[in-house]
Amino acid sequence: MTGISALAATFRRAFHVFAIGVLALSAATLGVIIAPRVVGYETLVVLGSSMGKAYPVGSLVAVHPKPAGSVDVGDVILMRTPGTEAVLHRVIQKHEEGGHYLVQTKGDANPSPDPGDFVLPNKVFVASVGVPKLGFLIGWGHTPTGWVMLQGLPATLLAAWMILQLWWEEEWRSRKLTRSRYA
Repeated sequence: MTGISALAATFRRAFHVFAIGVLALSAATLGVIIAPRVVGYETLVVLGSSMGKAYPVGSLVAVHPKPAGSVDVGDVILMRTPGTEAVLHRVIQKHEEGGHYLVQTKGDANPSPDPGDFVLPNKVFVASVGVPKLGFLIGWGHTPTGWVMLQGLPATLLAAWMILQLWWEEEWRSRKLTRSRYA
């Protein structure tokens, strides 16, 4: 093997490893976003610090639906009120009134409970798992730069990889054919 062909082979291997790594990162990111939805879960990124160490800022939290009657004291629920940001807080009291379930909630890091009771909808989203800091990556992936890096770059690399593979295969066949003519 000549010096140039050895260098080309090394470059080809390095490019393959890099391209596969970038594609794996992209697939993992999409998997984290899409997989929970397939099984009925939703994901959200924690933006506030009210849940303290349980779900710190930047955590990616998966929530699953639960009937209002099955929500227990101690559950961390997602509260959505029209016109406000969704809030993730822990249920500290629960009671039934007029056929509706009402809960009092509190953020783990907050000194006092939330004001007033929250009326539970028929389907309540309850936190099941949180991964600290992963939400920062997901949030960044929603920016133009993040989208390009996590989706556009892997797509470009995949296309380049396929084109180079075809070119290298054609180059190899051409050299093999040339050698067989003069052998």
